[in-house]
Amino acid sequence: VTCHRDGRARVDGRCYGAVCPSVATHPTKSAAIAHNLRRGRQLAVAGTAPMQTPPHCDRSGPRPRVYTYTLPKHLHAAPDYWRQGKALLQWVRTSVHHEPDGDCADYWLLPGFPPNVFSRADMRSLGDVRIARIFHYLRSRWPWWNRTADAGQARHVLLLPGDHGPGDTGYDRPIYPHKWSPTDSDAAQDRRNHVWNGSHAAEIRRLWGAGWEALNPASPGRLVLFLLYSGWADQLTSQRGHCLNCFTHGLDVRLPSDEAHTCGPLCGLPRRRTAECPECGLGRKGRVAALGRLVAAPSPTAARNCSLHWAGRGSVGSNPARKTLLQLVDAPGVCIHDTGRSGVNAVDIPSAMRTSRFCFSPRGWDNGDSDRYLPALLHGCIPVLSDPLEAMPLQELRDEWRWEEAALAVDVARIPKLPQVLGSLGPGAEAALRAA
Repeated sequence: VTCHRDGRARVDGRCYGAVCPSVATHPTKSAAIAHNLRRGRQLAVAGTAPMQTPPHCDRSGPRPRVYTYTLPKHLHAAPDYWRQGKALLQWVRTSVHHEPDGDCADYWLLPGFPPNVFSRADMRSLGDVRIARIFHYLRSRWPWWNRTADAGQARHVLLLPGDHGPGDTGYDRPIYPHKWSPTDSDAAQDRRNHVWNGSHAAEIRRLWGAGWEALNPASPGRLVLFLLYSGWADQLTSQRGHCLNCFTHGLDVRLPSDEAHTCGPLCGLPRRRTAECPECGLGRKGRVAALGRLVAAPSPTAARNCSLHWAGRGSVGSNPARKTLLQLVDAPGVCIHDTGRSGVNAVDIPSAMRTSRFCFSPRGWDNGDSDRYLPALLHGCIPVLSDPLEAMPLQELRDEWRWEEAALAVDVARIPKLPQVLGSLGPGAEAALRAA
């Protein structure tokens, strides 16, 4: 599909992110937007022609080399331990890939994300203006943002650990292409962007304007690499590119859910000591030990008497995959539990996964990151994802791991037929998926 005016193709053959035809009639406005769209085309070849490195840099060490920024407190709150924010900085700074000289780095890591609201009690948005200030500070103080931007390369890295990535952390909603570009009047733009503080909007336009596309999560020309816990590329499902998570294949990296996450690897293991889990009263290390004991114990295929397992809140929220799955509650051999309904007992997740052949792993009840795939793999249950477009953790390491050889993906429309689809797989195919 060829999209007019450099829009990006959707899966259904239509385009999103295209420049509005009425805007293209204004030469000064369309020229600024065209500049950013050229940046988007350059991203397609990012990395094929590395930037020149100063001669004093040692190129013999492990690659890539990663420099970590330190930002002043008035621009950025110190990262905390939520979803490995502080740990990421510590890991990088103590690894063999850390580069103390920014001139010699391949990538530049920001120290977490700025809070996008005043507080939990005051939810007025502050994300976009804080992002604008941070990156303006970077380009004004150091040469590395300008150097990578001029090369059209996305080498600045930002962790956005919210369930919806930039839709929850760092940025303001709504998110869509050309959000702060000079496409119409400031007043109309402010209404569309739900602006409550006109001076903030004016500051973003003054600092970045059409150049915001280099920072815009929804822009095909974004020059910031996101580390996300969700691989939802929801901009591909919107004709105009609106998105919450905005994962861009070939640019962003999805991270696996950490141990502390609600239904990450330790999903279902109690936080207190029980007769079945005596180690669980010893904190995270005890729960990890309990998981290791369960994984090491044999679980023959013959004991997997449930063809498909899932337990969670299905009747609430906005996820169509979860709601559709409830049609299979009474299907023979299927073990579906809607824990959001009264009268439904809690489910022992580890035991259920160890006695099931396939485990459904949809996005969260509000389309947040999916996470059941990790405990499913650990317990020998083949993950079934609910979005074929969803990127998976560390899928870039294809020489070491191929998700398509270890998991399945199904469109929402086919979920009612999922028992028949899974039943059509031969024993050899199922065994290969489990052994991958």
